[in-house]
Amino acid sequence: MIEIKEILTRIAKGQSKRKISRGLNIHGLTINRYIKECICLGINPEECGPSQITDNLCSAIARNVTTVKKDRSDICPRDKLLLHVKDRIEAYLKEGLTKTKIRELLRRYGITVSESSFLRFVNSHFSKLSKNITVRLPETEPAKYA
Repeated sequence: MIEIKEILTRIAKGQSKRKISRGLNIHGLTINRYIKECICLGINPEECGPSQITDNLCSAIARNVTTVKKDRSDICPRDKLLLHVKDRIEAYLKEGLTKTKIRELLRRYGITVSESSFLRFVNSHFSKLSKNITVRLPETEPAKYA
């Protein structure tokens, strides 16, 4: 919160974002995010005085910036393709079909996605259904490779 107050106070005093970024070793996008959130809360730090940058404002900015806001526009392309058939994929996994076979079935419905993207989708949405495969190696004497 002290960092946010320092950034906004420097902005209010007229210091450039680049100078603040270099001086405090903070990325420029982080500074822009704090300014944007401050404006959303009703105070433009570029037009107000340093006295208007209060602790309450900074704590509200910190709370809003650290809270994850999942907007539908932030969905990755893979999820846009696969979310509407998530139930179908889950049913296939419960039936015991392999991920390769599921991709093939989805392709028949016109849903084409790369193997790596499909695996990421399955791992992120169905981690409880993923099978952990254990490969057993033969017993060997100490200091020998299997």
